[in-house]
Amino acid sequence: MKETMRRRRFLAGTIGAPAAFLASGPGGAGCAPGGPSAVLGAKTYSEQIILGELLARLLRASGLAVTERFQMQTFVLHSAIANGDLDCYIEYTGTSYSAIMHETFVAGQTAEEIYERVKELYRERFDLRLGPPIGFANDYVIAVPRDFARERNLRTISDLARISDYLFVAGYPFFERADGLRGMMDHYGFTEMPESIEVEVDMVFQVMEAGQADVAVGNSTDGRIAKLDLLVLEDDLGWFPPYESALVYRPDAHPAVADLAERLGGAISTETMRALNRRVDVDGEQPADVAADFFATLTG
Repeated sequence: MKETMRRRRFLAGTIGAPAAFLASGPGGAGCAPGGPSAVLGAKTYSEQIILGELLARLLRASGLAVTERFQMQTFVLHSAIANGDLDCYIEYTGTSYSAIMHETFVAGQTAEEIYERVKELYRERFDLRLGPPIGFANDYVIAVPRDFARERNLRTISDLARISDYLFVAGYPFFERADGLRGMMDHYGFTEMPESIEVEVDMVFQVMEAGQADVAVGNSTDGRIAKLDLLVLEDDLGWFPPYESALVYRPDAHPAVADLAERLGGAISTETMRALNRRVDVDGEQPADVAADFFATLTG
């Protein structure tokens, strides 16, 4: 594969910085200092912050004081929980399988097979536990404006591989991960990659909306795909593994954490997660408010 990729970074202020999500301090209503507690992690984008806020409420409702460690990158989170600095966070099976475990996805492997293998590897390699699938998958997708797709006759990622005169935008991790850009280019036989833009994950669709890129790597649960009326290209050669969501947790965490992992099984559908994300990313609501509303529906 000919490597001609040129990348540049956008500062957050270039096209409008994403909302600042501030982690709250430890403690919860009715939890005395020195009592049962848990340290909860989350990644940097809206979906993870919403889920983190939701889990914090659910754990506090179980009587735990909760310390939130949000705005963390995938590998930082994994290192933290493996080292005992976190008790739990929500991860995606495809990320665990490819990026953390360095396993090679083979086209045709099912979501259930990937989940079971990831669960086994967490236990064997790190003495960590994986709860049942929460119910939604946050799969990688390649999305383009419909006019651009019509002009270039694009329907699949294979179609994209045969052209090169476009500007590509993705979050920073996609440029480094085993299941990211370089692997996709090799798998699909890209011979040349046009200039690409690296941004924070939550800024990808801001770049697209501003007309500063033609092709975006997004997530299937992002409400902005529908808002911008983007076409998702078919992964016709099966490069991306399934990315089911599940709670990773330490076996020595408070028993309420393992109980929560079980209760989360099947609790949130893809449609529900997309709607929650849209409230933040499209409608401008705060993740804490969205999580509080959903918490009420789960516990009301």
